[in-house]
Amino acid sequence: MTPSATSLGRVWWDARRFGITPAKIRSRLFDHDAPVVVSNSLPKAGTHLLERALCLHPRLYRPIRRTLHDRRVPVMGDLVDVVPRLAPGHVLVTHLSYNEQRVAAVRGERVKSLFLIRDPRDIVVSQAHFVSGRPAHPHHATLAGIEDHQGRLRRVILGDPERSMPSIRQRLQSYAGWLASEALVVRYEDLVGVFGGGDADVQRSTLRRVFEHLGLELADDDVANLAQATFSGNSPTFRKGRLGQWQEQFDTETVAVFEEEVGDLIAAYGYGAHVPPSQDI
Repeated sequence: MTPSATSLGRVWWDARRFGITPAKIRSRLFDHDAPVVVSNSLPKAGTHLLERALCLHPRLYRPIRRTLHDRRVPVMGDLVDVVPRLAPGHVLVTHLSYNEQRVAAVRGERVKSLFLIRDPRDIVVSQAHFVSGRPAHPHHATLAGIEDHQGRLRRVILGDPERSMPSIRQRLQSYAGWLASEALVVRYEDLVGVFGGGDADVQRSTLRRVFEHLGLELADDDVANLAQATFSGNSPTFRKGRLGQWQEQFDTETVAVFEEEVGDLIAAYGYGAHVPPSQDI
């Protein structure tokens, strides 16, 4: 794909996701029964994949506001402040750890919540690449001083208390309450489809389940078309998005560090024991 085609694709996608295409504008004006959707996930769990799937639906769009996460709550407000101001069809994208007040804020007929999860080992890989490539990220300096890729992966796993960088275990623990909430739990691996190394039937089934949870109907042909369009490089934070990258990037020592740090917590998220890497890196 040429750079101009990529740029045009991203412009068109932004128009759809923010509800400024002609069809979405009509929906915004006249569709007063669409749900309000709160799409929550751990950072680097595939946030924009789920956002894209949601905003491809003709009745849903993202308001022009930044992703709400724990660090932004003092400025943007918490769910109890933000949710009442959302309009029908709005998709609020969040990275919010669990607490009872947040669960209460997304409870009600007009509000539907989703919680996206991903294999924590792939979260580690994605986080290491993302933070290393973003000088403005608050933890960039923590990783930028580590030349060895395995060292960066282990720092993401273990965190850095002196620089307020949480470990992957702390992050998983702080979000775990959402697993037993009224939010529909969606697995990245089930949503990614064949272009990301997943399964087409599972992807379509997952999309049906998501939209049924939201109270939105989609014909089988529409589900198939939406599935085809979901995996895309037009996301602003897209890198590769393929499944099981950790098996290529974790060496034996990094696998051991991860297992020591996370322990049985990985099972709480529905992921099993590791598959050893084919060779040390």
